Amino acid sequence: KNKLKKKKIMNLNIYKLFFAISLGLLIGCSPEDPIESDITNYAVFQMEGKQYSLHQLGEDYVDPGVIATEDGNEIEVEVTGEVDSNTPGLYILTYSATNTDGYSASTVRYVGVGDKETATNRDLTGEYLSGNGGENEVSKFADGYYTNSDALPPNEIGIYMIDLGNGSIVFPTQSSDFGPIIGDPNIVPGTGGSVNSDTSFSLALGIQGGVYGVTFTKQ
Repeated sequence: KNKLKKKKIMNLNIYKLFFAISLGLLIGCSPEDPIESDITNYAVFQMEGKQYSLHQLGEDYVDPGVIATEDGNEIEVEVTGEVDSNTPGLYILTYSATNTDGYSASTVRYVGVGDKETATNRDLTGEYLSGNGGENEVSKFADGYYTNSDALPPNEIGIYMIDLGNGSIVFPTQSSDFGPIIGDPNIVPGTGGSVNSDTSFSLALGIQGGVYGVTFTKQ
């Protein structure tokens, strides 16, 4: 029934430790011996274009870019990742900038390469039932991009996923109570998903070294 076993999570009680540290700081400080602090301004990013976008397969991709500023002054931005416009899939670009105090900050852009027109015009939003009777809800937050309340009922694995418009669904590595999950055949063969019709889609989730499949039908 696709029911996974959750890993035991240890909850550490740090209240006593926090109290002891706080008490020590109060005892050790006085108005004559204040704690000195400095203010640092982290990079602020202004993203050109969309953060979540679709790109047509086979067309050259041009990164719209990102502007980073520190306290109003523009600073250098480093970009990691690239978009292969000839291979369907989801690509993540990371923009990083370091301020004058040596502190780094970053932001990311998601680019789905596929059939842009089809993905833009299709809407998978709705309530679904899985083959074992489990329920989930799919919500659209950008063209082709969706949240899925439970990708493997009844395990309550919430994910975000991308309809590439070419019949494929992908979802990058995300955290869950069962460990990292992934649905990207370019990274882990056999994982990912497919749009069967406007009212049905299937997913193959890579979890804990295994692949778990489920089909959803809109209600």
